[in-house]
Amino acid sequence: MAPGQTGDAPRCFLLDLPPELRLRVYDYIYVQPLICHLTVVRHARIYRHQFFLEEDVSHPCQVAALMKTCKITAQEATPILFDTVTFVLDFQHTFQEKYPVDHAFLKHARRIDIYIRTFMSSAVATKAEAVRAVCQSLSNHHSLCINDIHVEMAVPGEFIGVANPIVRAMKGLRSQKPPTATLSADLRDVSENVWEEFVKEIGGVGG
Repeated sequence: MAPGQTGDAPRCFLLDLPPELRLRVYDYIYVQPLICHLTVVRHARIYRHQFFLEEDVSHPCQVAALMKTCKITAQEATPILFDTVTFVLDFQHTFQEKYPVDHAFLKHARRIDIYIRTFMSSAVATKAEAVRAVCQSLSNHHSLCINDIHVEMAVPGEFIGVANPIVRAMKGLRSQKPPTATLSADLRDVSENVWEEFVKEIGGVGG
């Protein structure tokens, strides 16, 4: 240890400022629109990707670093940061990220896009339960603005047996745009009438 240094943590001069000035500092830091992907896996566990600038999703930005400095900055800066973020909530089966978050994390979100991708008929019950649990969390936060809901169906076998639980799990959500659905080219056994009925059901979710 160099002469004159102590083992104490370095002084944080930001915390010496009055709270209203600290909020102005956060306003200057968080000005650009951001995107953050969230992935839902088994048992409705949510994992967070890095934050990206909306205009450049090729390189992550370290905007969350300030949240990790201390509880005071996390409490003060999180609402300001989340005002600039559109979260993309993606339901899929596998995920390798290292940032688990709990459902309380969603209460800070202001804007969110939801993508539900169904690939395995054997896992539809698990996925539908995850969708239901997360959608319930989302519907409890009245300040949340859901921009978009999209369902991608790519399930072999009985289409209705897979589609209906997903639709039921999404009941109660409201979105700004009419929800949309995509059918994989592999699903050749789904009749046009059945698909049109499903699209109608999905469209009624976010109305």
